[in-house]
Amino acid sequence: MNELLGPCSTDILWGQVRPLLDDVMHQLNEADRTVVVLRFFEGRSLKDVGVALGLTENAARMRVERSLEKLRGLLTQRGVKSTASTLAAVLAVGPS
Repeated sequence: MNELLGPCSTDILWGQVRPLLDDVMHQLNEADRTVVVLRFFEGRSLKDVGVALGLTENAARMRVERSLEKLRGLLTQRGVKSTASTLAAVLAVGPS
């Protein structure tokens, strides 16, 4: 996915997200924050996220998608515009 986005676009978005990340993560409720941390910062699979939360893999996928959309909305309020899939790629990769 990083190749599709190009290193420049992911670096730019990471540069916009990074200074706001702690603040917007704390605006998420605990369940949403946990899902984002498990999936994107710890790099766990959806199956592992589900196991950690007592959910099926499909339920974990839906929870991740909803939480990521909430995070994207909070970032949009601060002027960072992206799609949820682009944000997911940037969070998964982090700084290059």
